[in-house]
Amino acid sequence: MLSTDEEPKQRPWLAEEPDLMLKRVARESSQYGITGLETAIILIAFVVVASVFAFTVLSTGIFASERSKETVFAGIKETKSSIEPRGAIVAYTADRDGTDTIYKVSFIVSNAVSGEPVDLTPPYTSDGAGTDPDISSGAEYKTIVAYTDKSVHGRRAVDCGLARKQQL
Repeated sequence: MLSTDEEPKQRPWLAEEPDLMLKRVARESSQYGITGLETAIILIAFVVVASVFAFTVLSTGIFASERSKETVFAGIKETKSSIEPRGAIVAYTADRDGTDTIYKVSFIVSNAVSGEPVDLTPPYTSDGAGTDPDISSGAEYKTIVAYTDKSVHGRRAVDCGLARKQQL
């Protein structure tokens, strides 16, 4: 411990004015702190950066989900555009000039994926004469099937048409 005689030599401010020490400590400590304004500026900067980041993430997620939805719908459209036979395919034969000849094929087609079946067989009545029943029965309608699948080499254009036309 220092004596009272040595104390003013080592700490000159005590000899001059005792309140000076408190003023100096108060002034020096205020320079190391952070003010409320600086805190508010930093907080606002964090909020702005977080909102921009959130907007970017959300817009990217929405864009990705829209693209995946388009891909799913394109796949469903492509699979529904393919037709396949459902049930039995029946060939009718008759004796033509001493030879058994197929004169009519009856079949049902539907969409490949959960499609409704479409009967493409015209009205059929058989009189047992062994001739073409459509001609002999005087059927008024015949079925025309037009189907084009152009999904080759990356092109996805599909044209499928079924029509019943009146026989002339």
